[in-house]
Amino acid sequence: MTSKLPWVAAAIIIVAAAAAAWALWPTAEVPPAAGGAAKVTLAATGTVFAAPPENSGIENIYIVKAGQNYDENFSGLGSDNVLAVISSNGATVEIPYNTPFAIVVAVTGHKDNMGQLSAAYMKVALQANTSSGTWSITYENSADSQEHVFFPSNGTIIRFNVVWDNNGNYYQLQADDNLIINHVDLWLRGPKY
Repeated sequence: MTSKLPWVAAAIIIVAAAAAAWALWPTAEVPPAAGGAAKVTLAATGTVFAAPPENSGIENIYIVKAGQNYDENFSGLGSDNVLAVISSNGATVEIPYNTPFAIVVAVTGHKDNMGQLSAAYMKVALQANTSSGTWSITYENSADSQEHVFFPSNGTIIRFNVVWDNNGNYYQLQADDNLIINHVDLWLRGPKY
């Protein structure tokens, strides 16, 4: 007569092994709560920031919430308007993901570097991409519609906000995505001598 005891022991071992394997099985990741952070990096090491802002150059790069008035000075505005400020080469900032935003490059033009203190004598070029490849901004010069004067000419300087807002559709980053700003260049047409 054969015993059924070895089969029972084998079944118990298989159930125990299956329970241990289930405990070690990787579980689905819980997505982070809305409002977490994605990173924005300024990789454009050749970008010249104006210091002090009375000189010609790029003052700051702002990541702003959708729907802002671009004809104002963003320095000093709170996080209700400005998600992040980039003010140096190689800087990394964090912004909330799944939040529509625009990229605003604040620039100053000085009379010593411009033929006229007007938008016609100034252009900003920008290139950016996401690490996921979901969208990019090809290297392009700003159009007149992107250039907003927030400090009119006082005879010495003029200040602009140059806006990339995806034609009013804005940009967004997904969780764990990164925006890399590869190039930001300010072009001023100089005076005739």
